[in-house]
Parts: sequence; structure tokens; C-alpha cells
Amino acid sequence: MHALPRHASRLPFLGTATRLRPLRLRQLATASPTVQVQGAHGESKPDHRQKLSLQLPLIPRDTDTLFIQNDTPSDAEWAILGLHFPLIRNLEIHTGYNEDLNDRHIPSHWPLSRLLISSASGTLTQTPFIRQGRVSHLILD
Repeated sequence: MHALPRHASRLPFLGTATRLRPLRLRQLATASPTVQVQGAHGESKPDHRQKLSLQLPLIPRDTDTLFIQNDTPSDAEWAILGLHFPLIRNLEIHTGYNEDLNDRHIPSHWPLSRLLISSASGTLTQTPFIRQGRVSHLILD
């Protein structure tokens, strides 16, 4: 069993220790760079690009790990992420309730070695990283 960080009891959104997923604990312990995206369904909103762009200055460009939450990035969001991060090796995508997987435009210049896709189901993958076997560790959760 994973131990809770000492400050976890002060974070009301975490719930009890028995309901915490190991992934969430790992994110808290390592403070990995996490971005929230709106996905393809949010492309019609006027602030679609701006919400992601405001998060990026807080994350070092040379990070090699990235967690994406709430959805799969839209094509525009993938482009923004690809311009900001040149060397992502470990990518985790947590789509939330949206089961559509928009993975076609994962930046091809990223040297991905580990890709985790969580919550997306019933969707054909389109990224060359998976279709051509270019990622050495693929995790479907």
C-alpha cells in the first residue's frame, strides 16, 4: 500500500486514503507536470488555446514527463504542447469521462518511451507511436 504524503490530510479534494488511486498518490509525491486540456469538444470556445497556454509557463520546457488531464488534447492543443515541450519521454493521458481518443497528433518529435492512456475505450488509436510500435512501454488503463 502506498503511504499518503504528510500534507494529504489537509487537502480536502483527495478523499480518504482507501479511495485514493496509486496514480494520484504518485502524482502528489513527485509533483509531475500536469496540464488540463479542454479537448476537441472545447475547440469552439473563444479561450480554447488560452487556457492551455496560461499553464505552460509554470512547467519547465525541458521536462521529460507530462500528465494530461480532463480529456485528450484537441489538434490545436497538441500543437501548443509540441511547441512548448521538445523532449517528452513519459506521457500519461487521463481522458476523464470523455471516451473519445484524439491521439493522432501526439507530437512526432517527442522521444516517447512510455505512454499511458487511461479511461479511453471503444476508440481506434491513430497515433504512429502505437500503430508503428514506436513506444516501448504502452499502458492502457
